Amino acid sequence: GIKVNGPLGPTADQAKNKEYRPMSLVDRKRSMGVDFGPSFVGLALSLGGVNTMPMGTLRTGKDWKDLAIQIARIASTQRVKDIVVGQPLNR
Repeated sequence: GIKVNGPLGPTADQAKNKEYRPMSLVDRKRSMGVDFGPSFVGLALSLGGVNTMPMGTLRTGKDWKDLAIQIARIASTQRVKDIVVGQPLNR
């Protein structure tokens, strides 16, 4: 499984509530930065303009599909409109 290091996604009460729905794309105004690394993926959320807030890290595993689903779920719950992917410094 994927271990989340940080306050990401809906609260436990929101996840249990059948009527909980993330905001529509029209209501989303933030960008989320995703920085892939060999052991961890770093996430940051824009606060408007050039201000950003670190969100935490996800452990990189062998199954990239699970990681992509986790990132999409986080983006869905955080009012994210755009995802910015960082380029690696070393290739």
